This record gives sequence, C-alpha cells and structure tokens, in this order.
Amino acid sequence: MTFLESNIDNSSWLLKNYFSYTYARIFLFLSLGILCGYYFNSNLYFIVFGITVVAILINIIFSTLFRNNLREWIFIVSFSLLLFSLGAILIVNHNEKVIVDMPVKESTYLIKVESIPVMKDKYCSFDAKVLFSFDTLCSSIQNHKVLLNLSVDSQLISPKLGDKYLVSTSLFLPNKDDVSSFDYSSYLKVNGYSKIGYVYDDIILYNRAESYSITDKFLLLRENLISIYRDFKLGNEELAILSAITLGEKSILSKDTKNNFSAAGVSHILVVSGMHVGFIFMIISLLYSRLYNRYYRLFVTIFGLVLLWLYALLTGFAPSVVRASFMFSLMLVFLFTGNKYRVIHALLLSATISLLANPALLFNISFQLSYLAVLSIVVFYKRIYHFLQRMVPKFKWRNNILSVIGVTLAAQVFTFPIVMFYFHQFPLFFMISNLCVVLLAPIIFIGGYLLIFTSVIPYVSNVIAYILNIILKFFEEIINIIASLKYAVIDVYISLFQCILLYFIVLLFLNYLNVVNKNKNIALSAVLISVVVFVIVTSVNTIDVQNKNILYVGNRKQLMVNVFNCNDNILFVNGNNYYDKNELWIKYKAPYPKIINDSSLINNLFEFENESYLIFRDNVFRYKHTNLKPIVVDNLIIDRGVYPSNKLFDQFVLPKYVILTNGVYSGYISDFKNVLQKRNIPYYVVSEQGSFLKIKNKKP
Repeated sequence: MTFLESNIDNSSWLLKNYFSYTYARIFLFLSLGILCGYYFNSNLYFIVFGITVVAILINIIFSTLFRNNLREWIFIVSFSLLLFSLGAILIVNHNEKVIVDMPVKESTYLIKVESIPVMKDKYCSFDAKVLFSFDTLCSSIQNHKVLLNLSVDSQLISPKLGDKYLVSTSLFLPNKDDVSSFDYSSYLKVNGYSKIGYVYDDIILYNRAESYSITDKFLLLRENLISIYRDFKLGNEELAILSAITLGEKSILSKDTKNNFSAAGVSHILVVSGMHVGFIFMIISLLYSRLYNRYYRLFVTIFGLVLLWLYALLTGFAPSVVRASFMFSLMLVFLFTGNKYRVIHALLLSATISLLANPALLFNISFQLSYLAVLSIVVFYKRIYHFLQRMVPKFKWRNNILSVIGVTLAAQVFTFPIVMFYFHQFPLFFMISNLCVVLLAPIIFIGGYLLIFTSVIPYVSNVIAYILNIILKFFEEIINIIASLKYAVIDVYISLFQCILLYFIVLLFLNYLNVVNKNKNIALSAVLISVVVFVIVTSVNTIDVQNKNILYVGNRKQLMVNVFNCNDNILFVNGNNYYDKNELWIKYKAPYPKIINDSSLINNLFEFENESYLIFRDNVFRYKHTNLKPIVVDNLIIDRGVYPSNKLFDQFVLPKYVILTNGVYSGYISDFKNVLQKRNIPYYVVSEQGSFLKIKNKKP
C-alpha cells in the first residue's frame, strides 16, 4: 500500500474500490483538468496558476502542522489539485498548437505529405504539414498539420509520403452541423488538424522525399505488406477485411462492409485493438510456457516486448493498441518476475501516460471505447461468467463458450451508453457475430501473417492464400447474413443527459452488488428510482418529439431539404445521391423518406407551417422568360448554380426570407448579401451559420 492509499476510510464501497487506488485518483483529476481546460480555455491560465500555487502552499504549510490521517488527506487534496492543473495546462497548450486564426482565402502553400494518401469518393485525402505560406496574412498556419483533399480530376492523383508540393487552396474549419452530435470541426482539432482544404488542379511537385522518419518507414512497410496481399489476387472485400484485421488499414473497406460489420456489432474487429495485440501475446505466452530456463524466458520476454511495440508502431500507435501493448508488456514483465499483476492498475496507468503524451485523446471515441471496454470486462466478467455457470448445465467446451460469452457481455456494460449516444444504434445479434469473430478472427490474423512470411515460397503461399480467401468469404457472408436479419440493428437516440443517467444507473447497480447486506435494500432502491427517472425522461422525450414538425436544410455540398414529422418524411435532393438514415430521423422517429430527386427540381415548391418554400438552383428561371408577374413566396432556398443578380429578385421571385445553402458558390455569398440587404430581405447562410433547422409544435 502506498503512502496515498494508507489511512483512508474503507467503509464506503466507493472509497474502497475507487479512491483508494492511486492510479485512479491520478487519472480522475488529470481528466477533470483536461475537461476544464478544453471547455473553459479563455480565462484558464490565471485559474490554473492560482490553483497550482495554492496546492503547493497547502502541501508545504499544512503538512508540517498536522499529522496522521489529516496530513495525508491534505497531501491527497493538494496533489489532486496539482494533477488538475497539469491536465488543464496540457490541453490549453495542445489547443494553442492546433487552433490558428487566419482569413479564409485562397493562398499558395508549400506542404509536405505526412501520411499515406487514401482514396475517398472523389478525393485523395492525406495529412500535410504546412512548411511555408506565400501570403503573409496566412503565415500563422506554418508548421501546422492540415487535412488536404485532392480531387481525382487533378493531374496528380496519388501524392507520396514525404513529398513536398506547392498547392493553392483555401484552408478552413467546417461549421458544426447543429443537428448532429458529431462535431467534425472538433474532431479535426482533437486529432491535431488546424484546418482542412480542397485542392483541384493547383498543385505542383516541389521535390520528392529525401529521407523518412522511423514512423514513416513503418507506414511504408504497412503499404508494402498490403501490396503482398494484393499480389495473391484476393477479392476486393476479402483484401480489405484481411488488411483491416492484420494491419489496421481500413481505408480500402467499402461503405457497405463497414455498415454490415457495424450492424452485426463487430466493427471493432476492423480496427486494431486489444484483441489483435492479444493474438500476439497468446503466441508469445504459448512459447513462454514451453520454456523453463530463466535465460530463455528472459530472451522470450525481451523478444515479446519488442514485438508488441513494433506492432503498435506498424499500426500507427492507435489508442487501443497502445493501451493493449502497455498492459500486455506489464503482463510479460510480471510473468517473468513472478509478481502479482493487477489489470486495473495497468489500465489506469496506461491511460494516464497516454493523456500526458496527448491530452486530446480524452475526446477520442476510440480511446473512450477502448478503455471503457477493458474496464467493463475487469469489473463484470467474473460475475457474468459465474452466473452463466450456474444457469447452464455442464457439457463439453462449456467453460470455453461461457468465457467468450462472458467477455462479450461484460464489454458491453460500460460501452453501450456511449455507443448509443455517438452512433444511435444498438446491434441486437452482437453475441452471435462475436462468437464467429472469436472462432475465425485468430485464424485470419495468423493466416495473414503466415501469408506474408511465406510469400517468397510459391506453392505454399498460394495454398495459404486460397484457404484464407475461402475463410474470409465465409466470414464476410456470415456477417452479411446477421446484418440483414430483421431487427439486426435497433435505432435509438439518447441525449447526453440520458447517457450520463445510464452510467449513473450502472454504477448504482455495481454499488448494489458490492455493498454489505445491511445496505443492499437502500442500494437497490436507488437503482430502481434511477431506472424510473430514466424511463420517465425517455417517455416525456418520446411524447415531445411526436408533436413536432421539422424543416431541415443540411450543411452539405449536395442539396438536402427535409420536411418531416413522426408520420411523414419528404426529402428534396438533386440527382441520385444516396442518404443513410440520419440522426434527425432517429431522434424524431421519422419513417424512411419519400425522395424527390428530380435533377431539375420542377416540383420544388412546398408548404411548411402555412408558409411557402421554393427551392431554386441551376438558374431554372433563366430559361423561362415570360410576361407573368414574379413568383411571391415566403421563403426562397437557393442552391448551387444561381447567379446573384438584381434581375433574379426583380423579375422572377419576390421572397420574404432567403436561405443560402452550402451548395452556393463561396464567391457569390457576399454578392447575395449585398443584393438582399439593398432590398431589406433577411437571409440565412448555411455555410456560415450551420444547418438550418426549424421545429414547430403540431397544431391541435
């Protein structure tokens, strides 16, 4: 027991199982400081400086005046304040390195490609470091990381890692879509991107890569390994799944494959995680168990540590891989020394080290899910496993099957609230698909690396590739069947408050399982009351959303005008754009829409709450010269291809209000504003103000 853990009242389960852990306190207050620094960045320096000074004074002065329990509690409080301050300082410094104020204007930049370019739809995306700006107004972006999207229509389709280019583009941060819980702008900043830009034809090669860092070399190695898979003529989807499972390269996965794996509840297999590192550890531990000489075991331990961290480097240091590599490294060390290993300590210590290295990871969804899943397994696995043992009669392989089921169920307890909050769905048949993953994923993982190692042996590698291709097709077919089942995915929408309430219920239930018998009735009552509160909140929310009519103009380049309620749903689009079921439809329980996708939008006039709306795009009225009076509408929605002329508002349409969608050419925005201001017509600019959303209660 450490100094911080001594003389603490352990009568409370919360103190005994949470605050009695030094690592838990370190992680807790460091995280609280990061949260505070992230959301209250502006005036934080003075607050942090004051807290740090107070904490030091408290520790120096009062620790000399008091003894025993009180002195140790004073040390704990002051140490916690220091951790809080450290977290706040770290995230403030991170934000200062990422956030850049500069005008949104086209300029020429010298950039260096810092990632393997990935094809996405009509663009080739890659990370770039801005080395120089030729416009002094944009010079503040120098030495910052940006995300560039190069049009496939450009003369240069595939930039190479480490190359330097001259590009002309406008760098910006996208506006938040107010109707979505996913904030793309925050996502970019959290992941270290200062801006995003789209490049078309204005790109010139400056010079080729002259040298590579160790990280870059491993990225190139991963690409070379994927090219080995390609040489064996695997199917497109089979190649993508194999690359994702073995190397964590998911950029070549199709959208349908990602959706099917998500619907089946096994999307984690496509992202390198603890399971993949576990495969490596399993192989090392099997080798370790066959050795009894201490020097041989020392060699295997060192070899295992090197192998684990080389794999982490190969996968780009994904948060889940770093966490798993750290934990399995400790397991190897403790296995060699013979000391007792505590998973919870390793978990919290690895999380703390990760946050010290990059405090923005706290807001990374992968980081959150990874650590919550392992924490959930640590807390709930034994309980669920023993419960299943009591319920299921004995048979061959029973314990192995129950162990898999126990781990899968345990991992869901702490992750299902955040999954529903972020992704608004819950896979109902996740248990079946995860059993398939446990059976087939290790074979695919080991087979993938066997294929790499035997690629120079013609006949052997061809046989392995043939068998592996069959297994991959079988695996993909099973996942597709499960994903296609009726009710495979339950669409659900919960607010942040409901998500927090769910975690509160889970913690209360855990407290109920751990408290002494005399407190169980009180603990159970707290759980039941919380469940009732959650049901009431959910019911009130359901009744409320069923009484709404919604008009939504999406913040995207493609036209999306949506009018719906819980009974009807009409979606105006242009062309053959496909739209997945979006967050608004789930939140307001709308049916799948009736899509109006006439490219000319002849049926572009509709009513909403007794007001008329006209969608105008591609200068439709330019070709319809008549002597009729201008069309009078309450609201005019202008999309791409419309020129901001006086003639438009004098001869063709007289609106009371104008909505400029994100499809309007950015160079026309100021001209539209001038024309509308002269006529005293109020307007809304989606590209500047975010999605247009109008919600009205239904009339009785």
